[in-house]
Amino acid sequence: FFSSSCKMADTNTKIDMLQKLKASGFITFDEYQAQMNEIMQGQQQQQQVAPVQQVQQQQYVPQQMQVQVQVQQQQQPYDPYAAQYQLQQQVPQPQQEVELKPGTALCATHGKARMVSCMMQISPGVFQCMGGMECKGGSNYAPQANYSSAPLMPCSAHGKSRSLAHMTEISPGVYQCAIGFECKVPKEMLLCQVHGKRRLSTCLQLVMQTAQGNVYQCTPENQCQGQPLSAVGHKRPLTLDDIEAKRPRVPIPNLYGPDEKAICSAHGKVRALNCMQQDAAGQWVCSPDFACKTTSSSALVVAGQGGGALPSGTTATCATHGRSRSINYLQMGADGQYHCSPDNACKGGGGDAALGGAGVIGGQAICSVHGRQRSINYMTMGTDGQYRCTSDNQCKGAGSANQAASSVLGIQPILFDPKAHLKKDK
Repeated sequence: FFSSSCKMADTNTKIDMLQKLKASGFITFDEYQAQMNEIMQGQQQQQQVAPVQQVQQQQYVPQQMQVQVQVQQQQQPYDPYAAQYQLQQQVPQPQQEVELKPGTALCATHGKARMVSCMMQISPGVFQCMGGMECKGGSNYAPQANYSSAPLMPCSAHGKSRSLAHMTEISPGVYQCAIGFECKVPKEMLLCQVHGKRRLSTCLQLVMQTAQGNVYQCTPENQCQGQPLSAVGHKRPLTLDDIEAKRPRVPIPNLYGPDEKAICSAHGKVRALNCMQQDAAGQWVCSPDFACKTTSSSALVVAGQGGGALPSGTTATCATHGRSRSINYLQMGADGQYHCSPDNACKGGGGDAALGGAGVIGGQAICSVHGRQRSINYMTMGTDGQYRCTSDNQCKGAGSANQAASSVLGIQPILFDPKAHLKKDK
């Protein structure tokens, strides 16, 4: 099979095919050795025929000398890879010189041919890639200058230790990376204070260090397009203080639970406890960061609520007739409860007058047992004057009397047995 497939192939191809057959296990080592001997003998015969014919054409060579040459060739040690090595040596090696096309030059740092528009001339006839357009990769070309012995100094712009051969002294004892040898830093976006544009850090330079942060401006080689802010009348760029002032306020987590609410003693609005704080008197008031949004200051004042005005549209329950009315038609009585005014008396008897307890806003009250805000239809007033859920409509979820501290009238909680009223009824 091997002999028939390699009749028309050259020596190098035969050796390659024979090695593949041996590696794949199609032939044994003995067969491989025998085939290699045949290939090498055939190659030696071809090499012997050509010199003999050439010698016969040029001049007469004694037969005894030809026999000595053949004996010397036969006595050489067998090397199966000699032909392959010889063929590889005959392959012409690529030229090391780089052919420059018109408009290109050789980078003195990386040894790559680049367009002249991407390079700068550092000396007569010597070019180097510009900053931001550095050569990608590079050959084994070594710069002529030896920078290993140069001392290291920190770059004032990026804070990296660099060789003095790659830096420029901008002031006595202060150095900065030279143009074309910029420090390699992460490409972050910074603000040019001159033009107010966000640019890559590689296109900016540090001009000032302040307490608010570093001040950057575009380099002369990478100047921002357009006029400076001062020339067109734009406002100054945003500082860190401006950004902090415009930062959206994130509400703090509700540590009291999602349903815990109280009435602000300053504005009379029902708010979540995570937006409120307790004053010196122990009453709940809105925190400065989450102040109540009031729309009306002419509404009636809730007694015992710090004199704050209720917002427009607030309703309460008439203690006389037990009807839910707008706060505009009610007035505070001597007993501290809301009653309909004489000019706007309730029409009809309404429900039980006891349900219209003081401080009931919008027909709802806070259960003194569980601290949950419930409709008064599911609650009853105890002998202590506080609302609690009925036995048939108990509040869902556990609670305590301390959670009911922000009742509508601001009355401090009274610790008692939650089932005391049930025992009393029995």
